[in-house]
Amino acid sequence: MNGVIKPTRTTLSKDGVQQPLGDAPWRESVSGQQIVLSRGLCAFNLIRLDKKLSAQRQRQAAELQALAKAPFEDPGLYIVIEDGAAQAWSWDRAFVEDKTGLPSRLCVPETILHPAADGIVLRDCIDGFEGQHWVSGNLQQSRWWPHRPTTHDWRLFQSSLQGAVEIGGASVPAATPVNLATETLRSNNRRPLISTLKSLRPMTVAVLASWIILPLLAFHLVSLLVISQQTSSLRNDVTALQQELGPKRLAATQLGQIQTELETYAERLNVVSPLPGFSAILTRVAAAQGTIQSASLVDSNLAVTFRVSEPINQVEWVRELEATPALREVSVFPSIRMGDWAVEATLVGVGALQQNSAVDRAEGAP
Repeated sequence: MNGVIKPTRTTLSKDGVQQPLGDAPWRESVSGQQIVLSRGLCAFNLIRLDKKLSAQRQRQAAELQALAKAPFEDPGLYIVIEDGAAQAWSWDRAFVEDKTGLPSRLCVPETILHPAADGIVLRDCIDGFEGQHWVSGNLQQSRWWPHRPTTHDWRLFQSSLQGAVEIGGASVPAATPVNLATETLRSNNRRPLISTLKSLRPMTVAVLASWIILPLLAFHLVSLLVISQQTSSLRNDVTALQQELGPKRLAATQLGQIQTELETYAERLNVVSPLPGFSAILTRVAAAQGTIQSASLVDSNLAVTFRVSEPINQVEWVRELEATPALREVSVFPSIRMGDWAVEATLVGVGALQQNSAVDRAEGAP
C-alpha cells in the first residue's frame, strides 16, 4: 500500500494527560504516530562504552546497562549513542501504555527534541524545567525540577557536574522554550533493537530470527548467569555489612529492609543493590561524628536524616558524595529540628559501577 500516512505527534504530561501537537515535517514512526514524553516521566543516565567494541556490541552493552539502571520495574528505553557514550532515557512502560493505549516503542523523551547546545542551559519543559550540561553538542548530564529551580537548586546542580566545567554564575538563567511541534529527532539516534524488531513485518522477523535473535538470546543468557553470580556476591556483602553495623541498631534495621528489596529486585534482574550508596552516606556521617536518625528508600531515591553537633559545609558534602559512583543528584540541607541534617540522593545501578570507576559518567534523573 503506497498511501500517505498523516503523522500525528502528541505529548504526555507527568500526570498522564495527553495533548496533540501540530503537524510538522518530521520523520514519522512506522505507524505514523509519536508520543513525546514529559521529562518528568523519564530517568536519564549517561553510560560510558568501550570504543573498541563494534557498533552492535556497544548497542547490546548500552541496552543491558540501561535496563539495570532504570528505576522502573518494566522500563521503556530510548538510547542515543554518540562519541563512545550512550545517552539512555527510561520510563514506566505500563503507565505510558495505559494512558495512551499505544505501544511504548512509539514514545520519545522530550529532551530528544531539544536542540543541541554547549555548556549549561535551562529548558522550559512540558512539565517543569530541565537543567542540561552539554559538551561539544553531546548531552552529559540532566536534572529535572517540577518548578523553576531556586538559586540553591541551580548551584547544587552545577556543583554536581563531572569534569572541568565553567560555572555560569549562581543566578538561575532564563529558561529556553522548545517548539516540540517543529523540532526533529536527533540524527544520531538508533532505535533499541527490540523496538526495531517489533516494528518489522512478521515475515521479515522470521527471516532475521535465525541469525540475529538466537545469538542475541545466547548473549542474554550468559549475561543472566553473570548477574546471578554478582547477586550472590552482593548478598554476602550485605551480610558482612550488617554484622559490622551491629551496634547501630537503627542503621542495621534500615539495611535489613534494603536487603529484602535487593532479593526481590535481583530476581527481576533490572534493579540492583542500593547498599554502596547508602554505605557512602553512613561513612560520611560517621566521619563528622554524627548519628543516623532515620533513613528511607523509595524507588531509587534515598533519604537519610542525621544529627551532628557542629555546622557542616553543604557544598563540600555534595561534592564528596557526588564523587561516589553509586550516588547522583545529591542534596544536603538542614532539617526542621535543631542540629538535624538530611541527605537526599538518587542511587545509581551497581551493574555499571565497575566500568564507571575508570571513566566516570555524569547524569541526572527525575
